[in-house]
Amino acid sequence: MKSETVIGVGGLVVGVGALILTLIVPEFRCFLRLDPQCDLNYAKLEAALKKSDWEKAEQETTQLLLQAANRRDERKFNGESWEKVSCQNLKKINDYWEKNSHGHFGFKIQGGIWERNRDVNEFAKTVGWIDENDKWRAHPEGLNYDKTAPEGHLPGWTGFNGNEALATAFTRFKDCGL
Repeated sequence: MKSETVIGVGGLVVGVGALILTLIVPEFRCFLRLDPQCDLNYAKLEAALKKSDWEKAEQETTQLLLQAANRRDERKFNGESWEKVSCQNLKKINDYWEKNSHGHFGFKIQGGIWERNRDVNEFAKTVGWIDENDKWRAHPEGLNYDKTAPEGHLPGWTGFNGNEALATAFTRFKDCGL
């Protein structure tokens, strides 16, 4: 009788073969509930965007990103956080925003604006995150939750933390094909 080595994972005992599967088959990681990104539920985001409830959609986007980056408790996003969010999840969030705003909002729109100037302050002015007095708008209360907001104004990235995070986000968007 051949015995297989077993390893305890999250309260489960799995064989080495199953452990190897978690490394090469993302769906298996989801099945074993090893990846916080597997539990993302987009229903509230989709519903808010379909109703053009931009403020609620912003809140839902924030929750999804924090969950995907496993940073719910910290409520801040740094450069490393963007690397933790899968391309699949970034694309899905972007697709909901783009579709429901008719191409006015979303990560891809923001990435295109970034590519035109690659300067944090110029980008923020273009999307309306900096006001006419050159002051950063408070988030979330300072954002414009109306379709009249500048192109790329939303989502507004709650807890965005520094220039490094912004540059990393746009690199990540580009790497993900956004």
